[in-house]
Amino acid sequence: YITGIMSIAVIFSKSKPEGQAYVLKAFKEHGLEVQVDPQHPHMSLISAPIETLEQEAERLDLIKINNKGLLQNFEIVNAHDFKGYGSKDFFHNSEKATLLLSIMEQITTDEEFDKYDGDKQVSVGSELIEAAKSVEIIECLFPPHDSELRDKIFKRAIYSWPCDGRVIEDIYSYFGSEVAMYFAFMDHFTMWLVPPGIFGLVIAVWNYVDSELDVDNNLIIPLFSMFMIAWAVLFVQYLKQTCASYSCRWGTIGKNGRNAPRYEFKGEITTSKVTGLLIKHYPWYKRIPFYVLSAVVTAGMLWVAFAVMIISLNLQGYIHPQAMGGRYLHFSAVSQFSAPGQWFDNQGGGPFPTFLPLVPVILHAVVIMGLNTLYRSIAEWLTALENHRTDNDHNNSLIIKRIFFECFDCYIALFYLAFFKCDINALRTDLFGLYTTDSVRRLLTESVLPWLVNKYESRSFASQEDRKISPSDTKSKIMSKSDVSLSKEYILDEYDAFDDYLEMVIAFGYIILFATAFPLASALTIVCLIIEIRSDIFKLFWVCRRPLPAQVSDIGTWASVLVALSWLAVVTNTFIFAFTTEQMMQLLPQLFVVAPEAFSDGDRQHIMAAGMGRFVWGSVFCIEHLLFIFAAAVSMVVPSMPEWVKDEIARQSYVRRQESKLFHRMKHQTEDSKSKKKK
Repeated sequence: YITGIMSIAVIFSKSKPEGQAYVLKAFKEHGLEVQVDPQHPHMSLISAPIETLEQEAERLDLIKINNKGLLQNFEIVNAHDFKGYGSKDFFHNSEKATLLLSIMEQITTDEEFDKYDGDKQVSVGSELIEAAKSVEIIECLFPPHDSELRDKIFKRAIYSWPCDGRVIEDIYSYFGSEVAMYFAFMDHFTMWLVPPGIFGLVIAVWNYVDSELDVDNNLIIPLFSMFMIAWAVLFVQYLKQTCASYSCRWGTIGKNGRNAPRYEFKGEITTSKVTGLLIKHYPWYKRIPFYVLSAVVTAGMLWVAFAVMIISLNLQGYIHPQAMGGRYLHFSAVSQFSAPGQWFDNQGGGPFPTFLPLVPVILHAVVIMGLNTLYRSIAEWLTALENHRTDNDHNNSLIIKRIFFECFDCYIALFYLAFFKCDINALRTDLFGLYTTDSVRRLLTESVLPWLVNKYESRSFASQEDRKISPSDTKSKIMSKSDVSLSKEYILDEYDAFDDYLEMVIAFGYIILFATAFPLASALTIVCLIIEIRSDIFKLFWVCRRPLPAQVSDIGTWASVLVALSWLAVVTNTFIFAFTTEQMMQLLPQLFVVAPEAFSDGDRQHIMAAGMGRFVWGSVFCIEHLLFIFAAAVSMVVPSMPEWVKDEIARQSYVRRQESKLFHRMKHQTEDSKSKKKK
């Protein structure tokens, strides 16, 4: 591991210096070291002696490697039995931050805090940091970047391919398991896309070489769809194994992030039935009206997204009066721009036929981004109203809202083209346009633009700081060097992996839900992921504040979302095989006849023959159920945890039981010897 000195920056409100003094006094009384920024008195650095960190490591049962190469709970008594003990690198950077933050979170309020709590929402004995946030004494906490370590890890990470295990371990040592688990997911995603990427590339080259082949009559494509369904199920199962392997090495099995009450959480002060301590309580039934409000508001936003989709498809010329639902969905005032010879004619009859037909797709993608950004703020507001107690409950509720809306927003047009218009060429064009635009958008909005804005703000801020210091005041200039760096980090955006996960889940859906229409998606995604990983690393190291470490054992709710998309892919690919393309007609021609002229414009090239509907639907449901059974069997056969992890968990459990027995045996022996001496 690469490691170094660790501290946590606490940014206080400038308007409450008395509250700041109270908090810093409490930190000092609990053995923490406080360093106040001389140029910015509302900024302080908090650290702890190594002895204090060791005591906290023992209390938390921190997992370290002993001299035998085995994982073991750290104990001060047996400290020299651990590999590397005594060196400054024994606790790596994120472990030091975790231990220091844990010590800070144990400090509680007393009666004196009441003078800063005007609404009397904080009870005596509450966690000091969260209480200080709730009354706006503390604005934020973050561990400052270590310039030397950041440069070393960044250079190693940015040139790795694509994000190997050493880099993931370095990221863990610097940021903690929550951030490292995201990059473990990205690494797993990239490597697992290689087989379908090669398969899809072969299909694309074959279709290009043989001009008579396309998606409709290439009989290898149905095999590719089944391969992708099996791939998706195996991908998720082995992702769980990857997470379990890392979490076992990091000692975070069973951990699920920060479960402390959110400082925004409001409730009535009551006595806990478990601990007997005073806690905030909020009855579950009080959330029901806010759940209903969330459903109503989200439904309204979904209607907006649906209306945008209809306008976009009219602008592209995909909806006409004879199409399914065309009587209600066709708007001639919009579709006239895609008529033959007009600007957006998708048959190539208009001006600039290579570029202009793509403009409506790009505009639709831009509007989707705008709607998603708008709903992000709305979802955060709705989730805040629900008043969840912990960060995990809050984030899970937010994930459900945003993944439902953004999947609907991104996929609804594709579902219409696939299952209502039944036009595989239009589906492929729209899918390629949305996918490409979204990939370019991620690169620009997440890294390039924030970096440019931050560069401008940092230079402006640094020049302001230089003007504050007299040129002759050399001592102040030297002391202010680190101060300006801390101030510059404070103005950076807060890092949140939520949007990064969401974007990867959406990309995963593009790949597997419409595998038949776009076999090349996997190969293109590999290229995008290689760029995305480096973009995320750059953003994490240079564009955002360093996040507080959190211990997690997996990627959380996102794994369940991936499972749901994998099962949905069974339905979408089966129906595309049967009704959107001519693949099923190529295999079972006796069940279909050529569509009437009224429907031969791309909506339907074939329809079920008279009296054959029950056989077609029976075949479709039979194929679908067989694929479901196969997916379920794979999920049951492939374990979600490697055998060595199970063995390690069992070994650690056995060691703890033996240590507990030894402790109680020695305790009884000590008590017996004392009683004999008294006699």
